[in-house]
Amino acid sequence: MRGIATRILAAAGIAAGIAWAGAVVCCGAIRPGYNPVTQFVSELAERGSSTEAVMRITGFGIPGLLIVAFAAFLLIRSAGPIIAVVL
Repeated sequence: MRGIATRILAAAGIAAGIAWAGAVVCCGAIRPGYNPVTQFVSELAERGSSTEAVMRITGFGIPGLLIVAFAAFLLIRSAGPIIAVVL
C-alpha cells in the first residue's frame, strides 16, 4: 500500500506541470486575441475574461493541489523534508 501511495504522490509532481501546460495551451487557444509571446499567462485568468473560471481551476487550482501532494511525497522520502520546505 505504501509503495502505491508514494508512486501516486510522486506522479503528482509530473502531473502538475502537465495540467498547468495543458490549461495554458487550451485556454490560450480559445481566448480570442491572446498572444503568449506578448501577454502574461495570468491574463487568461483575469477577472471578466472568457477563460477566467477554467484557467483558475485547471491552471492554478488543480496544479496547486498536485504540488502539495508532491511535497507530501518529498516529506516521506529520506532527503525530502528540506526540499519540501523549499516548495
